Formats: sequence, C-alpha cells, structure tokens
Amino acid sequence: MNKYTLSNKAEEDISGIYDYSANIHGVTQAEAYLVALHEALVVLAENPSIGTSAEDIRKTYFQLPVHRHMVFYKKVDDGIFVIRVLHQQIKYSIHLCD
Repeated sequence: MNKYTLSNKAEEDISGIYDYSANIHGVTQAEAYLVALHEALVVLAENPSIGTSAEDIRKTYFQLPVHRHMVFYKKVDDGIFVIRVLHQQIKYSIHLCD
C-alpha cells in the first residue's frame, strides 16, 4: 500500500486550513474537510498519476485540486510527498519557492 508523507509546510498548511475552517464554519465542518482532504491524499498516494504536471512551477511537481485547495506533490517510490496544500485563489509560485 502506497502512502503520503507531508512536508513541514504542508503540515502547516493543513493546520491553517483547519483553524480557518473552524473559525468560519465551525469545528464539525473543519473536521469533515480534513477527513475529505485525507481521503483524497490516500487515493492520490495509490494513484499518483491522477494529478497533472505542475512543471510550469517546478519540473518534478504535480498538482491535484481537492475542494478549494490545490495539492502540490512529488511522486516517490512508495507513494507521494506532499509539498504544499494551497488555496486555489493564491498565486502558487510565490509559495512554492525552495
């Protein structure tokens, strides 16, 4: 079974998503959103080719929209390595600098 691993930045992104969602929509909705995000990452880890290339940002990056966020990741031998989870309304390239 393939897995997903989160970068430190991706962990911070998900924590921020939870905090924002809990403040705006309530804890129940925030938890439901994180469950949906986790489920999407599990599917993505098993099928890393369902995302599209993000080579305009980084040659080795792929991306997949999940609800109102874009997941940026790299394919690795045992699944995916999640770089960032960014809201779809921001300029991605600014937040994906090495």
